[in-house]
Amino acid sequence: MLARLRRPSALLVAVLVLLASWAALSATRSTPHPLPHATAVHDVLATPGAARLLARGEPWTRASVGAVDETTTRVSFFTGPRIVAEAAVSPHGHVERFIDLREVGVPYGVPMTYGPLLIAVAALAFLLATAVVPLRRLRNLDVAALLALVAPVVLLQERLVAASTFTAVPPLLWLAGRCAWRALGTDGASGLRPTPPARPLLNALTPAWGDVERVRVLRLAVVVAALCTAMLTISAQTTVDVGQALMEGATLLVHGTLPYGHMPGDVFHGDVYPLLSYAVYTPLALVMPVHDDWDVANGALIVAAVAAIAGAWLLARIGRRLAACPQPAGEREELAARAAGLRVALAWLTLPPLLIAVSTGTSDVLLGALLLAAIALARRPLASTATLLLAGWFKVVPFALLPIWLARLRGRRLAAALALTAASAALTLIALVALGGAGAPRAMLHAVAFQAERRTLHSPWTLLHVEWLQPLGQAAVLALVAGATVQAWREPALAADPARLSALAGAVLLGLQLTGNYWTFLYLAWVVPCVLVGLVADAPALAHAVAPARTLNRRRGNADRGTEGVPAMAPAPS
Repeated sequence: MLARLRRPSALLVAVLVLLASWAALSATRSTPHPLPHATAVHDVLATPGAARLLARGEPWTRASVGAVDETTTRVSFFTGPRIVAEAAVSPHGHVERFIDLREVGVPYGVPMTYGPLLIAVAALAFLLATAVVPLRRLRNLDVAALLALVAPVVLLQERLVAASTFTAVPPLLWLAGRCAWRALGTDGASGLRPTPPARPLLNALTPAWGDVERVRVLRLAVVVAALCTAMLTISAQTTVDVGQALMEGATLLVHGTLPYGHMPGDVFHGDVYPLLSYAVYTPLALVMPVHDDWDVANGALIVAAVAAIAGAWLLARIGRRLAACPQPAGEREELAARAAGLRVALAWLTLPPLLIAVSTGTSDVLLGALLLAAIALARRPLASTATLLLAGWFKVVPFALLPIWLARLRGRRLAAALALTAASAALTLIALVALGGAGAPRAMLHAVAFQAERRTLHSPWTLLHVEWLQPLGQAAVLALVAGATVQAWREPALAADPARLSALAGAVLLGLQLTGNYWTFLYLAWVVPCVLVGLVADAPALAHAVAPARTLNRRRGNADRGTEGVPAMAPAPS
């Protein structure tokens, strides 16, 4: 009995947590009540500015009314399936915010990034960097699922909110299941069943290229993609509301004022992020302050561009390390591993939804880079845990991964990581009190809690009117975290494998996105890196699956004679 308590079953723990958390979440769940439908619509139409905007252009045919939170009612106007405008109405009937979505153009980012040609070119580059042959491989289904996330972006541009949300669910579910299976299941990752042989599609399409040529072309492609990403982002004329809010909050911090309760109000609930989110942007706020929506948040665009390039660099390093042969290898194997790293970096820079997300200036790109840094440091547990804590204090979501990260540690390392966790919380508390007094920590918690309370049309639970089932989905994610924590504690191979650890992080983060109250393709920026490392990055067998027709001897001016079994650097027999 004592032995079972010391080594509990991961499945048993997951089931117990599922049942307990489902009961707790269902019991504590509160459903905000909106204004009556007729009253809310009347309040909007009685507001002269809103009524005038609704009356011109494309007419609306129906209205949808729902609660945002306890104090705000959302009124959405539609023409058929297309959304026309949205209004936020207070309990007293005052229209606090009105947005005519017909005038917006594109949902977020640079209009050029939504162009069919750019999407097609980026998708083709992504496909060449990630697909394998033979085509009948699960990895290609993973690649297809990632490319399928282009559909929600295109549909949202067409103002088809419901279709955009629903088309995102199947690929997200597939990727979540594949990540969980990759980390905890019985495929080649866990060593219980060999992975079927395959080779990179790019290698199969370029059989005449040598190792050096392939690396050179891939490096050039990554550099070009990085430059295009940076130019598109920094040239943007507007930023997404997240970037605007963070730069406004950073400007307040520069003047010694906390953002919570003091934001200009041009961004709806712009103070819902932890203190570190605003603090990161303060150096840029010193030289390019943002006081309201009349100022373009160029600082947010710069941070997004730098984070995207940093993410590509980290992915190149991680991919190269994962593809490297475990035993001492020659120069050919080293070049193959380098090519594998460049392919996964190119995939990050060319996935169309991510390219669009970077161009918006969203902070989600920086969060993705922080998660990649935590994965890159996986074999240095304390440094990796410290990076994950930074990501959590930047945006709360990574804290869901903290139990799994801590479960990898023992003895003094575990004690040091727990002390580090407590110290990071204490430093945040001290900074809050120093800037805003004793009530500042409560103000931040109240503001951040809005993220978990708000209701929007960008949620399948809301669109299908099955919010009562949402606690079950959230309990399933908590059960996954609990079971994975036990498994990481019991299985050193999982804790030491960056690919499996990354896949596990991807499964948890995807679960949080699927069970949340709001989903946008911008969130892909902090989950796709985990998916790329966990599912797409090459293992050594795949990286070295194909011997090119021309080898390293080409670099020395000698054509390879293609004799099988002869080392690349040895002369062919006469």
